[in-house]
Amino acid sequence: MRRTLAAVAVASLALGACQAEPSPAPAPWASVHVALYRPQFVEMGIVPGVLTSHEDCLFIESDTGETYGVGWPVEFTTWDPWSGTIRVRQVGARIGDRVTIGGGIEEISPSEIGLWRWARPPRPDCLGDGFFFASGIEIESD
Repeated sequence: MRRTLAAVAVASLALGACQAEPSPAPAPWASVHVALYRPQFVEMGIVPGVLTSHEDCLFIESDTGETYGVGWPVEFTTWDPWSGTIRVRQVGARIGDRVTIGGGIEEISPSEIGLWRWARPPRPDCLGDGFFFASGIEIESD
């Protein structure tokens, strides 16, 4: 009887050890590519619009109808893939928020990506109608 109980206990432990822990669900925005640039000079301006994600690229859809790829300053930027929030300095904006970003717009072709200083370069399909080097972001209130 003891051997039977011992065998059942060992078999139960072995089965329990073989069962894998459920893997955590991936972050909802984990696949979004966030380009990060190193300091460089670009002409300054602002773009009001909506922070969006298309084809796993982060864009701003401007009020004038252009869709700009966006690069963020590496020293001041964090990305939270769980909430879809980009934080620049002390301001955080989520995908879908209406924002104004400051910085500069440059026309960059895929072959010119290597001419810029990047911590994480944009993917060629993330350039949009132009590329905006963001230096700051403000969330627009209703």
